[in-house]
Amino acid sequence: AWDLGDPQGAVKPFNQVCNFGLGGCEDWHPMKGPMTTQTLIGIIGTEPFHWRGDRENLAAFNGAFESLMGDDVGLTGQEMAQFEAFVASLTPPPNPFRALDGSLPTAFPNGGNAQTGASSFNTAQLDFVNCVDCHSLPSGTNGQLTSGDALQETQSIKIPQLRNMYEKTGFEDTSSDNNRGFGFIHDGSVDTLFEFLQFGGFDFQNDQERRDVEAFLMCFSTDTHAGVGAQVTLPQPVSSGQPPRMNPRWRTKASVGPEGRTERNKSRLPSGARLSLPCRSDPPDESGGSYESECRPGGPYGAE
Repeated sequence: AWDLGDPQGAVKPFNQVCNFGLGGCEDWHPMKGPMTTQTLIGIIGTEPFHWRGDRENLAAFNGAFESLMGDDVGLTGQEMAQFEAFVASLTPPPNPFRALDGSLPTAFPNGGNAQTGASSFNTAQLDFVNCVDCHSLPSGTNGQLTSGDALQETQSIKIPQLRNMYEKTGFEDTSSDNNRGFGFIHDGSVDTLFEFLQFGGFDFQNDQERRDVEAFLMCFSTDTHAGVGAQVTLPQPVSSGQPPRMNPRWRTKASVGPEGRTERNKSRLPSGARLSLPCRSDPPDESGGSYESECRPGGPYGAE
């Protein structure tokens, strides 16, 4: 987390929607406190920006090219338009915890059921309103702010998007030598989503319901289909007369080379084949093939 507050900065008048229009959010003080860096990927359409929602759009960051980055001048109008077009082209990768057909798993490593968690997220009114009322689909944010009083924080915070929760694991607040992970909420002070869901403002029935919602959040859709990037590598070239048995919904065109034939998606693997995924840890396929896990080591779910 970085504390980029400016002691000589000016207070900025609040100009966004707070607490569903009921108000209660303060003006933005230039001393903001420590904040974790948020991803640029997929942010266009989730305005306003920053944890505090104090930047209306990318153009509102122009001053940072001088004050923070040390440039002599800010971007011109044309340069800012090009910069925004570039940021808009950044696409999040598929969520590695979803099944290849995009469905949610019913068994997650934390003991939760992501499908049940999705139902609770959408209908259980776990915070006097449904989670989805604030964390609107598909990105996970409705673009509004919640007042500091409601959050039991010192300042109001924008409702954040949820597409990259699975990438933030690995931090342990009980460890004296932990050096990975990012932590959750605006300052990264919460090491797991399960801990975050212990917040007194939530109305969970039990820890199992928390695990279910945590599982769903870890599987939150990035809007890039889970099958994108998955590859099946067969052990040897396959003759045109004897293609492997592949589920029709996953069959795609592929090339034949010295390493064998590669299919871009997976259903049933021939013996000796393997499936490469961005980050998974699945059991062997029923047909005898094996999955090759490329997950990074560590983290409670097999990924940092």
